[in-house]
Amino acid sequence: SNLGIQCVKKKDIEEALRLREEIRVDPFKTGYSHAKQPATIDLNAVRLCFQVFLEGQQRGRFTEPLQPVVSDVIYDKKAMSDLVICKLSDACASVAGGKEIILLCEKVAKEDISVRFYEEQHGHILWEDVGEFQHSNVHKQVAISFRTPRYRTLEIEQSVMVNIQLRRPSDGATSEPLPFELFPLDSANLKPKRKRPNTWDAPEHIPEGAPGAYYNLL
Repeated sequence: SNLGIQCVKKKDIEEALRLREEIRVDPFKTGYSHAKQPATIDLNAVRLCFQVFLEGQQRGRFTEPLQPVVSDVIYDKKAMSDLVICKLSDACASVAGGKEIILLCEKVAKEDISVRFYEEQHGHILWEDVGEFQHSNVHKQVAISFRTPRYRTLEIEQSVMVNIQLRRPSDGATSEPLPFELFPLDSANLKPKRKRPNTWDAPEHIPEGAPGAYYNLL
């Protein structure tokens, strides 16, 4: 048989939690103080709690509880958008890892998201790892602050191009990958790009009528 999950409206959260408190449903022993802060509760995620009571000394009365068991988090698929990386604060980092990157994305669930890095060659995955972050590093479900992982080897002489993408562990869904550059520890060995001459480097090259701020910024 199928099992349906009835959604609770925001205005009914406090009452629903009060009823659960009365029947002592608290598998994580965290109390019910969050009932006063309904805005902090994700209404698109739920766990199922199963608890068995054994018959007590009085026949016909089941008063001896066993340790409750909870399911993994179940997410409302209708409320989950496709995974999309909108913008990265930077698209390169050292092979040593540990660089802080800010990723802007479409709405994600902070408990069900990872930032995956991987290197692929001829359809084979040569290396993969994930960015390091906590749930608290996911801001308003649309921004993730994470640190880059360490590459499989630090002994490289030239930059390596890998991919970065979002991944949702619950269903394996992924975003379109974006290129990400990992450069050697001694980045001085990299051939610098030729810098285009800046014709505004000297005051006499500032266009007539240009605001003085241009010179102050140079």
